[in-house]
Amino acid sequence: MCSTLLSHLPGDVLFDILKYCDLKDILSFSLVCSIFHGFSQKRALWITALERTRSFQQPIARPFHDDLTKYTFNELKRVVLHTLRLQRNWELPLPKILGNIKTFMLPGKLDTVFQIPGTELYLMHSTAMGNIVCWDVGLEKPVSAVVDIGGMITDRFLVQTEYGRASTAAVVSGHDLLMCHLIIISVEYGSGNVDIQVTFRRECFSQLLYLSVFSNEDIVGVVRCDLTLDVPRIEIVAFNQFLEDRMAVVQTDIEFRQLQQEVAVSFLDNDMTIHTSDSASHLLYACSKDLLPYCWNTDLQIQRVLNCSQSYEALETTQSLEDEDASSLQQEAILGANPIYGVRAISVLSEIRDKPSVYIRFWTAGTVGNISPRNAGDHIVKVSGRLQDWPGWLAFLLSHSGTIVLLAMKEEERSFLQLVRYDPLISTSSIHRLDIPDTIDLSIVYGLSLDDHLGVVTVVDRRGCLFAIPYA
Repeated sequence: MCSTLLSHLPGDVLFDILKYCDLKDILSFSLVCSIFHGFSQKRALWITALERTRSFQQPIARPFHDDLTKYTFNELKRVVLHTLRLQRNWELPLPKILGNIKTFMLPGKLDTVFQIPGTELYLMHSTAMGNIVCWDVGLEKPVSAVVDIGGMITDRFLVQTEYGRASTAAVVSGHDLLMCHLIIISVEYGSGNVDIQVTFRRECFSQLLYLSVFSNEDIVGVVRCDLTLDVPRIEIVAFNQFLEDRMAVVQTDIEFRQLQQEVAVSFLDNDMTIHTSDSASHLLYACSKDLLPYCWNTDLQIQRVLNCSQSYEALETTQSLEDEDASSLQQEAILGANPIYGVRAISVLSEIRDKPSVYIRFWTAGTVGNISPRNAGDHIVKVSGRLQDWPGWLAFLLSHSGTIVLLAMKEEERSFLQLVRYDPLISTSSIHRLDIPDTIDLSIVYGLSLDDHLGVVTVVDRRGCLFAIPYA
C-alpha cells in the first residue's frame, strides 16, 4: 500500500485544506505541524478563516461588516484568540469573568438604546430630557454631541449594521403625549469621530395604537391599529427611507381582538412576517415584498388590502412544552431578529405555577423565497425560575445575532443572569448561569446589554452605576 504524508502535498493544496477548517482546528494544526505553522504566520489565512466564520452565522470579535483586510497580522491573531476564548467560556455551564469589570456612574438615569456590536460604543437615551448621546464605555465618557429627538422612545426595532454605521428605527412620543414620530437614529463611527443623526422622521397620529416598529435596508414603518373604529383592524404603514414620495398602506383583515398586545415583525429576503401570540398559539401572518415600498418596486400601489386570515399559520404553543396547560402560560414578549444569523424572531412565555419556568422559543429563518408562515421552524428551551420584576423595558434581551437570550431571573429570592444559547445550524441549545460578583446587586438592575461579538454583558442599576463585565 502506498501512503503519502500530509507534508508531501503541495503547499497550495494544504492551504486550501486549512481554508475549510474552523478557527480552533487551524490553531491546533499550527501547533503540531511545521508546515501549517508556517501558513499560520500569514495574514491571508486568518482573514479567510475569520470571514468564513462570519459566513457561518457566527459572530467574531469585531463588528459584523468590519473590513478585516485593514488589520495587521498581530491584530488579526488577537481577534482569533478573543473569539476562541469567548466560545470556550460560553460553552461552560458557569461562564467565568475574564478580565477587569469596568465600573462608573452615569450622569442621571440613562437607558441603553443599543450597543454597537464589536465595539465599546453605547447609544444612551434620557427619557427625562428627550435626547440621546453615544458613550464609549472604555473611555467612560460621552463621545458624541447630545441630540434632541423630541421625546421618549416608546418602541424600537433591532439594530441594523453596516460598515462604520449602526442604526435603529424608533417611535418617539412627546412628553405631552400629543405628538408622536417615527424616526431612524443613525450612529456613524470609525473615522476618529462619532456622529449621531436622525436620518428619517415622520409624524404619526398619536391617537392610534402602535403595535410594532420595523425597518430594513430600504424601508421603515409601523404596525398600527385605530381603536376608535367599530371593528379595529391591523394595518401596515411603510415608508421608503430614501424616496420621500414612496410609501404604502397595507390594510389587513386581521381584527385587533385576534391579537395580543405583543407583536413583532421580522424579514426574510425582504418579505415580512408579523408575529403575535396568546397562551395557546403563536400566530404568523405573511406580507409579500411586492406590497412594500422598496426602491425597486416601481409598480407599487399606495393602498392595498391583504387577506391575512386566509393564509396565516397558528402554531400551538403547547407542542413540545412537556404537555403544559396553556392556561398556565403567560406571554411576555416577542422580539424580531436578524435572519442573517438564522433566527427571525423569539417569543418568551412564563409558566405561572408553584415552580415557575420561562420558555424561550426561537423561530428559525426557514427558506428564502418561501414567504408562507408554514416555512418557519422553531426550537423551544425551558429555563427554571421566574423573570425578575423589572422597572426597565424588559427583564430580558436578545443579542444582535438573535441566537442568544440574556434573562434577569429570580429563584428562591436569589437574583441571577441566565444565558440561553441557540445554534440554528444544528438546532441545539444550552443554558448557562453567568458568574456575577456579589458586589453587583442584581435585584436593583435597571438595564441590560449583551455584545456576543466581544462577550461583554453590561448592567446598569437604578443608581445609575454601569458595570461592563467581560467574558473573553
